Amino acid sequence: MRNLVLALTMAALAASFAATGALAADKGVTSPPFGFGMRTAPPPPPPSLVTVFNNIDWNHPNALYNCCNGFAVSGPDNLVGAHMLFDAMGFTPTVNIKVTAIQLAASYSSGTNEFSLALYSDNAGVPGTALKVWQVTNLPPYGSCCALATVTDPGIQVLAGHKYWVVMRTDHTSLDTAMMWNTSLVNPTLHLPFAQYCSADVQGPACTTPNDQWTASTLAPALAFAVFGKG
Repeated sequence: MRNLVLALTMAALAASFAATGALAADKGVTSPPFGFGMRTAPPPPPPSLVTVFNNIDWNHPNALYNCCNGFAVSGPDNLVGAHMLFDAMGFTPTVNIKVTAIQLAASYSSGTNEFSLALYSDNAGVPGTALKVWQVTNLPPYGSCCALATVTDPGIQVLAGHKYWVVMRTDHTSLDTAMMWNTSLVNPTLHLPFAQYCSADVQGPACTTPNDQWTASTLAPALAFAVFGKG
């Protein structure tokens, strides 16, 4: 479920989105807000890759995800005065496999147009140790569809039956960033593992979950992402 940390941050980000006509609300997926537009969707993943997890709607290339609804990701010095907030979605492989690609639906609000996409191990139900971190830049504006943030790797070993986390966060090169992780249109009532990290040490309202740590819950509709690999 959406926790109160998100609600506070979304309220703070709304002012930034309002300046461009895109509020943090569901405005549909086929008619983006004025001033935004369709971005070219990437081709589907090659059949040589094994799908470890996917809730991106490849059956509808003009609506791979919900263009106009998502969860905030913000650095500690973001320009809208919100607290720092990172988001994570969990998945559990059914086979031992090497992760070679991750995609997620991410969009830009303000500040530095960059974020860190990371694959984490699990630590008692929340993200534990970063297994790999990639920098992603030049995201499309919030309210557009359907570009995807994509990272590739020679292969990161994951094990069947073990939970892992895809994390969208900021780092030292994106302290002023405010981004969105867009929600999925696939199985919108299915709750999936979700975690948030909140820190109000620099600015913004106090966290309603424990400060400076990950808090786990479930989320429906989930945030849109996909994980692919090779055996």
